[in-house]
Amino acid sequence: PFEGKFNGNGFTITDLTTTTATSYRGLFGKLSNAEISDVELIAVSIANGTTYIGGLAGFIIDTTITDCSSTGSVAGTDSVGGLIGRTNTGVTVTNSHSSCTLTGGAGNGRTGGLVGKNLAGTIVNCYATGAVTNAGVNTGGLVGRNESAGTITDSYATGNISGAGEVGGLVGYLTSARGAIT
Repeated sequence: PFEGKFNGNGFTITDLTTTTATSYRGLFGKLSNAEISDVELIAVSIANGTTYIGGLAGFIIDTTITDCSSTGSVAGTDSVGGLIGRTNTGVTVTNSHSSCTLTGGAGNGRTGGLVGKNLAGTIVNCYATGAVTNAGVNTGGLVGRNESAGTITDSYATGNISGAGEVGGLVGYLTSARGAIT
């Protein structure tokens, strides 16, 4: 995984494209103990992804994401997000957004406009505006599945959402009483 600091400094990354059918895909496949800021991804095209697929990162743990965004399209089978496929513990995502069009696969799917699966991350002042389509369950405009201690604060989604089950305009499926949406 990438560990360290990455500051986009106001520059853009355009036409990030991948079509390989693998897991952990995005600008960063995995982030651990990282600080990512001011990254703007334009016209992302990620197709045929499997698990942990996001425009910015596939899987993140103990990481801070600030002022990042993505446009384009992202497709995968499980834990698919416009910005992040899956968050784990010690994650904070702040002031970030995505307008990516999302396509999730059959089964769990866990597909969201910003984050596919938010295990225990904190999402603050974020939004998603892209359409989210999922052949599986856990489909949300912002987060597909929010579980454990995952929290969402002052965030919203406006895209069209469709899925096979457990579909929500903001969150498709919320598990555990420890998670919170405010």
